Amino acid sequence: MQSIFTICTTIIVQLIISITAIVAQNDQWSWESGDTTINQSGIYGIKGVSSAVNKPGARDGSVSWIDSNGNLWFFSGKNLLSSAYLNDLWKYDLTIKQWTWVSGDNMTNQGGNYGSKGQSSPNNKPGGRYTAIRWIDTNGNFWLFGGY
Repeated sequence: MQSIFTICTTIIVQLIISITAIVAQNDQWSWESGDTTINQSGIYGIKGVSSAVNKPGARDGSVSWIDSNGNLWFFSGKNLLSSAYLNDLWKYDLTIKQWTWVSGDNMTNQGGNYGSKGQSSPNNKPGGRYTAIRWIDTNGNFWLFGGY
């Protein structure tokens, strides 16, 4: 089923879920957050609450974006430990340098809850997927289409 989702918010993820940044002054990388070894599991914590111990697990094929406040976001992907699909939404706040599990499930291969067309709800969520297409509209809304 091909569905388009939007989330009204306005990530850069590697196989090793770590945040690295290139410092413009000297063009050198700095390690900002996450693991130094591959294929690590995530620590979800409490949904909606940032924490120094929260971290998404390793994955492939997630979609990412940066909001108007400079926060890094990503959604979904394929779990590299089990090859199962994820539907979790994460935010990394560059100011406090912490991850927040925002939405979705902390288990793999979860179906979506689509609700009523055109109506947002805290219960709505896309099902697990990877390699979806995404874009951000002129109002800063994130849109998601397709994926496996």
